[in-house]
Amino acid sequence: MIQRDRNNGQIGGMSVTSDGKRLVLWRIDPQIQAFISDFDLSTRKWKTPRRLTLDANGNMATGWLSDSRTVLFISNRNGTWALFEQAMDETTAEVLVEGHSIFLPRLSADGSQILYQSRVDPANHSLPASVMRLAVAGGSPQLVLQDFGITNHQFARLPSTLCLYSKAQGGDMIYVSFDPEHGVGRELLRSGDSWDNWSLSPDGKTLAVFPGDHRIRFFSLENGVVHEDKTVTLNDWRLENGDWSADGKGMQMQSVTPAGTPVMLEVNRDGKTSVALEGAANTSFWFMIQAPDSRHGILGLEVPGDNNAWMIDNF
Repeated sequence: MIQRDRNNGQIGGMSVTSDGKRLVLWRIDPQIQAFISDFDLSTRKWKTPRRLTLDANGNMATGWLSDSRTVLFISNRNGTWALFEQAMDETTAEVLVEGHSIFLPRLSADGSQILYQSRVDPANHSLPASVMRLAVAGGSPQLVLQDFGITNHQFARLPSTLCLYSKAQGGDMIYVSFDPEHGVGRELLRSGDSWDNWSLSPDGKTLAVFPGDHRIRFFSLENGVVHEDKTVTLNDWRLENGDWSADGKGMQMQSVTPAGTPVMLEVNRDGKTSVALEGAANTSFWFMIQAPDSRHGILGLEVPGDNNAWMIDNF
């Protein structure tokens, strides 16, 4: 997943009066919101999503606690990005961390730590990003590592203890192992595309890389040796990103039909694909992250925000 700065909204269109003295523009402010969907194991379909976060601010949920009931998300509802937790059947959230820009809260392999990224200035990529850890039981955040160009970090689940982060460097995407207690490990893989999205399987044995076209590249990570296993091409679907299912048998991937309908796909390791959820034509799916018990999923969904018309005189 790629972070996008939406604090200032977007310009949806503009027009100039015939005398050239006034400019009218349309400012749109879409926001990412957290939705919850239940998974029907018999049909392998997702049920109609319900909204978890009810305010109009940006709310991006990217992690579950081990109970498969509590969601980790970031929000700018207090004027700066902060880390929250909220039970999926409740309407109020608890602040866990406030401070510098916070992104991508995820649960460690053993379920005892929440790890997230923090940036002093998100717009200044010449500064390093920090990966921080916070004990689920409480306490103060601790620095795990700092590096330049960090894009993502993910964890396997026990008995695997593999932790990976990726960083863009030049034209490459570099994948590096790390330890939540001891920091940076070793470089495992270097690919030639600095815009890859990716997901680590729950057993820590397979890395799925999504170059942003119709392909999924699978890399084997077994026994400390990394090699490309195979590439699967889905000619009918363009793939931007994906996340492994909790059982590790496939991935939840967002795409769009030729008619413009957003869908979540279930794609197995051989490329067999089925539509698991369809959305409304005016919405945009970003990702689906399944809970550890496979029964629920976080859906990142872009919804309309404040839309306003502005007029500028003598521009």
